[in-house]
Amino acid sequence: RMAPCNRTSCRAVGRSSPDIRELIRPQRLCRQKHHRASPQDCGDGQHEEDLIQSSALSTVEFSTMLAGSFLPNVAMSIGAVGLGILGLFYLKQGDLLYIPTIDAIGRDNAQNPPGYRSPSEYQIPFDTHYIQSSDGVAVHSWFLLHPQSKERQTPTIIFFHGNAGNIGVRVPNAVELYNLDANVVQVEYRGYGESTPENIKPTEGGIGSDAEAVLDFVLDHPKIDPSRVFIFGRSL
Repeated sequence: RMAPCNRTSCRAVGRSSPDIRELIRPQRLCRQKHHRASPQDCGDGQHEEDLIQSSALSTVEFSTMLAGSFLPNVAMSIGAVGLGILGLFYLKQGDLLYIPTIDAIGRDNAQNPPGYRSPSEYQIPFDTHYIQSSDGVAVHSWFLLHPQSKERQTPTIIFFHGNAGNIGVRVPNAVELYNLDANVVQVEYRGYGESTPENIKPTEGGIGSDAEAVLDFVLDHPKIDPSRVFIFGRSL
C-alpha cells in the first residue's frame, strides 16, 4: 500500500516530473491488484486527476507559446515565397503567353517546310505589305486578292493567326478560304514572323494596335470593298 501524498506535494512533483505517467502508474497497479480498494488504500484518486490536469495545462501553455512565436514566422516565409513566385510570373508572362517560334520553325517564312512558305506554292498571286502600327512597328502581311474584287464585291477576310509560328504555317488554311471566292489578308503580329523590328516582343496592347492598323489599311485599300470585310481569328 502506498502512503497517500498531500495535494500540494503531488502538484509540485507533477510539474517538475519529466513523465507524469511514472507518478500515477503505482496507483493504477494498486487498483488493478485490489479491485475493490478504496482511494485511501491506493492514494487519493483526486491526486491523480490533479496531476493529469496540471500536465494538460502545461502542455496547452507550451503549445500556445510555440504557436505564438513559430507560426507567424512560417506564415511570413510562405507569403514571401508566394509573392516572389507571383512576381516572377508577372515579369515573365510575355514569354509564357507568346510563342513566335515552334520546334524547328523560326520566324522567316522562307525557311518553313515546303507547302508552308508562301501562297505562290499554290499558284495564288499575292502582295506583300508592311503596315505601320501606331507606335512604328511594321506589321508584315500578305494580300491574296481576286481579280476585280472590289467591282465584284468580293468579301475580304482578315486572317489573324493563332499563337506559335508565322503566317506561312497558316498558308493551307488561307488557300482554303481563298478558294471559297474570298480575298484573304494574312497578318503577322509584332514579334512574329517577318514583322519588324525583330527584337520587339509581343504584348496584349501591341497586338491590339497591330490589328487596328491592319483593319484601317484594309478598309482604305483601293481594291477592297470596305462593306464586305470580315475578321477571322484564332487563339491570340
